[in-house]
Amino acid sequence: MSRQQSRNTIARYQTARFVIVDVHRVLRDLLGEQLRRVGAERIRFVHRHDALWEALSEEPAPTFIIADWNAEDGPAGVDMIHRIRETDAIREASLILLADEVTPEMEALTEVYRVATLLEKPYTAKQVLLEVDRELRLRESPTEFELLLKRGWQLLEEGTFEKALLVYNWLRQLNPDSLAALYGAGEAMSGKGELDDARAVFEDLIARSPMFLQGVDRLTDIAEAQGDHERAIELIERAIQLAPGAADRQVKLARQKHKSGDPEAAENALRRALRESPELWEATLSLSE
Repeated sequence: MSRQQSRNTIARYQTARFVIVDVHRVLRDLLGEQLRRVGAERIRFVHRHDALWEALSEEPAPTFIIADWNAEDGPAGVDMIHRIRETDAIREASLILLADEVTPEMEALTEVYRVATLLEKPYTAKQVLLEVDRELRLRESPTEFELLLKRGWQLLEEGTFEKALLVYNWLRQLNPDSLAALYGAGEAMSGKGELDDARAVFEDLIARSPMFLQGVDRLTDIAEAQGDHERAIELIERAIQLAPGAADRQVKLARQKHKSGDPEAAENALRRALRESPELWEATLSLSE
């Protein structure tokens, strides 16, 4: 490596902020040492997943989040990824996830949730650092496909659904296997009010990526709008399995159970919501009714 390349590498790491949570102590120490050796200065270690959100709220926003998929002391797995991507301040962070085992269902999440990598045990600090370095380079020089994906999302946020759909359909032609392009097309169709077409797209999406919680939620919204209570209940129950602590989904389940003529199941769902989140006024109001 030339001196200029070395200076560029150090500069990349100096400007990045790392949040590393719940990894094995030996790996944590080695990883911290190697990150500092290549120039990283802002490294925040979090020992438990239930303290992760406090660390993520600190300024500046993290460039990297390195976490254990299999944690049992707070949000982990799909639930953790989904929360990160749904939180504006941190949704652009690069995710490196460490797992006991990487399944095809987990791999299918990497594009739709923009996970930089999933590393299966056993792994080393050097492997993690190689993935960090690769991701830093990609952040500096994204592919044309990634830039078009980002442009499509900007159009969605602006409410320009027709143009967004054109972008995503073009991307689907370029790469028929792209789940991110498929998801974007479904969002654009939904925004245009083409619910039948959007539903078909989201059904295909979650068949190909059954752990994609955001896709499950979007399909639930469409099923509810179309009055398909049976499918909505099935989807909400799947979402609750993927993210057990979300009280708002218990409230949605209660509504659908009530509409389908099962008031006892609706009441049970509301009580579960209140156990998860006692301050949830919506559940309290619904239960009193």
